[in-house]
Amino acid sequence: MGFLLRHTRADRYVRSLNNACVKAVVAEGEVESFYYFSINDDALPHEPWRIGTVYVLPKATCQGEPTKPGRKSAQWRSPVAVKPLAKISISPEHFPFLDQIRGHDMETVMRRSEENPNGFPWLDD
Repeated sequence: MGFLLRHTRADRYVRSLNNACVKAVVAEGEVESFYYFSINDDALPHEPWRIGTVYVLPKATCQGEPTKPGRKSAQWRSPVAVKPLAKISISPEHFPFLDQIRGHDMETVMRRSEENPNGFPWLDD
């Protein structure tokens, strides 16, 4: 599933968005999903959630994101433009992780990404 964000004047609070879904091999043949969602911490109190659209895209031209040992990414991308198979209207309450969205300090994220780009999301720092 993919999300496309359309920025509007009402979204002026969100200047930085970090998210990830990592599938980690936790045992032989067993994969577990870990999710991370974060926006700049000064936007979080404004709850800048919006009604939007999820686009269902064809898989034919999509390729899985390169992975690191012990990880399997759930991210897919197409090197060519595709036509959506369907559009689904959604609202914030449809997002099952809404209460788990974190806030981050943008300067700290920039510094950590320069110092350790492979450490995202730097939860233990």
